[in-house]
Amino acid sequence: MTYKTWLLFLVMETALCLTPGPAVFYVVSHGVRGVPRRVLPQFIDTRGSVVAQMMILAATSMLPEFCILSAYGWLAHRAAHATAKLGVTSGMNRWLARIEGAGMIGCATLVLKFNRAG
Repeated sequence: MTYKTWLLFLVMETALCLTPGPAVFYVVSHGVRGVPRRVLPQFIDTRGSVVAQMMILAATSMLPEFCILSAYGWLAHRAAHATAKLGVTSGMNRWLARIEGAGMIGCATLVLKFNRAG
């Protein structure tokens, strides 16, 4: 595996960590097609050490994911402190969660409706 290929993998992995939707669609679309013919990704050089290359890709995949999830956790912590300072009570948080849940159910209903129409 070349440095350029690894760098491209790093950039794409970071983008997919920030937006998990495309990664889910990719996995589902490959799962619908059936069993893949190749077990290894196409950019793994089978003439070299496959285990070492897979370990590099695994570490490369975990580093951006760890940083992004840590940032999400920090933002959630800050949001909890900000709502406490504004005087938002647990009852208000419960109602906000219910409203958000109803909105998600509404979006899912619309998706199902439009998928059946097409």
